[in-house]
Amino acid sequence: KGWRFIRKEFEKTILSIPQMGYGLILIAHSSEYEDEDNNATAKVDIDKRPAAIIKGLADFILYLHKEYRDGAEKTPENETVYAYSKLVDIETKTRSRYFPPRFEFTYENLQKSMDAAIEEQKKVEGIITVDESESLHKVEEEDFENLKGTTLALASKLIGTEAEEAVKDKLLEILEGTPLSQTTKFHKEKLVALRESLYEIEGKLK
Repeated sequence: KGWRFIRKEFEKTILSIPQMGYGLILIAHSSEYEDEDNNATAKVDIDKRPAAIIKGLADFILYLHKEYRDGAEKTPENETVYAYSKLVDIETKTRSRYFPPRFEFTYENLQKSMDAAIEEQKKVEGIITVDESESLHKVEEEDFENLKGTTLALASKLIGTEAEEAVKDKLLEILEGTPLSQTTKFHKEKLVALRESLYEIEGKLK
């Protein structure tokens, strides 16, 4: 019971930061290990209880890896850090289908990647982008009923496939027992997180 109170307070605080117009960046170690096929894998090394909130609400989970610049001689001055957003065996995530899977990790490159992804999404999907005058964010506005409808349709499409159990697990994890059909505008952030998780599950079926 105590953890439920702490969870609500923690979730409320985490959500309040972007609502005030700030970006939130959390930095964690990765927990790296080998699976039964001896393939290297990695996950974000955070306790599973706060991770359930953070990972569901995150727009991006980037895996940062120190490497030599592409095509450059392998010398210390050519070492840099690359960011990955769409790996299979290493835990990553992006809510933008058009975000690059890999780029040299600098603030300028991150901003360029986000701007390019937003422009491509606007062009392909017709998403309206609004620049807030007092915010550094570009906020994508989406009608709630459209969000709920597309999420319901996606969940229904996946139920009955081999991904059914994974879908049910995500519904329980993100909506915490609230039926998808009974969600309201209060659940908008969670619906966004759920829809993106379902897109990821759908992608693995192909």
